[in-house]
Amino acid sequence: MFRKEFIVSRPATQASIFISGIGFFQLYVNGLRVDSGSLSGAWTTWNERVLYFTYDLTHILKVGNNAIGVMLGRGWRNLDSFPPLYAQSATCDVHERLLKAAITIDSSVVLTTDTTWQATASSPVVSDSVYNGETYDARLEQLGWDTPGFVPAPTAGWAPAQIISCFMPTMTPISFPDIGVDKQSRPVRFIKPGADCPDGMFGGLVAENMNLTLQCVPGTGTISRILFASFGTPTGTCGHYAQGTCSAKDSLQMVENACLGKTSCTIPATNTFFGGDPCFDTAKSLAVMAAGCSPVSATKVVVDFGENLSGWLKLRVKGTAGTQVTLRHAEVLQHPPYGPADGNVYTGNLRSALATDIYILKGDPAGEIFEPHFTYHGFQYVEVTGYPGELTADNITQIHFHTMLDVTSKFNSSSPILNAIQKNALLGQGSNQMSVPTDCDQRDERLGWMGDADLSADSFAINYDYSAFQDAFIRAMLDAQPSDGSLPDVVPFARYGSRPADVSWSAALPQNVYVRYKINGDLHPAAQHWGPLLMYFDDLDAQFQHASRDFTKWKTPYGDWVPAGPKVSDQLCTAFSYIFGVRQMAELASALNYSSDAAKFTALTATLVADYNTAFCTSHSHPRTLSLSLSRSLIGKAFAKLVNPLGMKMQGKKSLAEEKEQIIRKV
Repeated sequence: MFRKEFIVSRPATQASIFISGIGFFQLYVNGLRVDSGSLSGAWTTWNERVLYFTYDLTHILKVGNNAIGVMLGRGWRNLDSFPPLYAQSATCDVHERLLKAAITIDSSVVLTTDTTWQATASSPVVSDSVYNGETYDARLEQLGWDTPGFVPAPTAGWAPAQIISCFMPTMTPISFPDIGVDKQSRPVRFIKPGADCPDGMFGGLVAENMNLTLQCVPGTGTISRILFASFGTPTGTCGHYAQGTCSAKDSLQMVENACLGKTSCTIPATNTFFGGDPCFDTAKSLAVMAAGCSPVSATKVVVDFGENLSGWLKLRVKGTAGTQVTLRHAEVLQHPPYGPADGNVYTGNLRSALATDIYILKGDPAGEIFEPHFTYHGFQYVEVTGYPGELTADNITQIHFHTMLDVTSKFNSSSPILNAIQKNALLGQGSNQMSVPTDCDQRDERLGWMGDADLSADSFAINYDYSAFQDAFIRAMLDAQPSDGSLPDVVPFARYGSRPADVSWSAALPQNVYVRYKINGDLHPAAQHWGPLLMYFDDLDAQFQHASRDFTKWKTPYGDWVPAGPKVSDQLCTAFSYIFGVRQMAELASALNYSSDAAKFTALTATLVADYNTAFCTSHSHPRTLSLSLSRSLIGKAFAKLVNPLGMKMQGKKSLAEEKEQIIRKV
């Protein structure tokens, strides 16, 4: 947390604050929350560019003493979750929370961030992670820390802030809306999962790659006995578990080592923890029965909100200080073959993401309200453990938020299926607007995968007022582009992916620029970024030359990624994406009156079509190898319309967008 007191000598006609806090920030002035976002802070290639926010303080500042307070979270700068893959200064990247701010009054700067600010690592936000959730200990709150006259406790750890001089990115005003609340939803049902264990016992069964947690109610003792443990194919219910056809040999001993004498333990249901695969690739589960204390699991309830959305929970609770309430988020309930359909949440699809928020009560007799600060989840269900008293619909709310782009499309038909598809498309796209377009909102990715940004560019631009958001992401791609013109698979380039990207992934750059022209009628992005676009295609040409101008030798990592049926060759997808991008450049160059580049890319299109036919066709219109996969069908039909006659149709009347639309209608 950061704070600063300052004096305003006269009434302000206009006062503003310009602030960037990374990874996430919350801004308070004179005790009032000022920032408008649920997750304030935008993800960028940090060492290249940081976006700043502007807020009006005219009616918040007062003549005399004022105070500003800022809480920072790790967010997307969390180096554990998002290790940067770009060239970076190791010295600067170790600093995960960084603040820069300035306040102006009537155009005069009256405050900037410097060493007169105070900072402390002592915060009620004990830990925060986009993937794993947030732990908040309300007992650590410092009342009045964001107001004038605050006197910190000697143990609070406030000290002068440090200047990080090595961090000098370009500061750019944010050009798209904040991440804000879209809607709030009440529960549709409460589920009491599983059959209760017999008196004196507690435990449970979880699917492979999930965690099983045993936890005692404070003051009731420790885990003194493990009555049963099996990682393999256990059968039965709590109190009646039995080994199945296979079980890890030392299951009982390993669980005893992890849990005996403790008030809480977590056992991973993994081959790694149990020393190997006891069932030779069979779907496994872990069953444990324990005794020795009163289990927290007795207070467990699963809440269903009816829709799978991005956001977090708002919880109202009253209880004694130190009471811990745990919120574990999930998209689905447990189901075969991953475990019994017993009402428990299933989190195996989240992989390593824990998606768990923990609130520790301060004991306010009037009750307490908890919302996380620096995390989010994709969820329909939440497992609530340790809630004191009865949990009702009045005490728990699903808060759905994302970058607040206006919906611009309307669709209604006589087909419930088509209506549902469009609704799900809007919900899915909405939940993945998180200052960059992400691939998912729940598991341990939530990244700006370029393949997703390529394929969804058209529909995003049709469904949402997407222009400013799209322009910012185009700029983000170019911030990740080095001098050789290549692009990474993920933007910002962190955690996963490689460089140069799979061609069908890096195609997001020309595709998004092209969509801005064809759907929004705006050539400004193309004109502004023409140089980097040429660099990008020079890099693709170099890659093709390295493959001896033979599409069958151009190896890329993803291609027809996770198809519904048999997979098309990666090289076929690469060829299609390359030719399509070159043709987009020809059309853009023509629209910009760049006659030389239009001629260059038109000629290159014809050359690449010939290379494609040589690589994949026995004649000009029939692929050598047939496949039933959707991608093969689409690509085959697309090239039947586009590739063979492509060179001639470049001079025709139809635009590429019109031909794509015609193909989609026919396919």
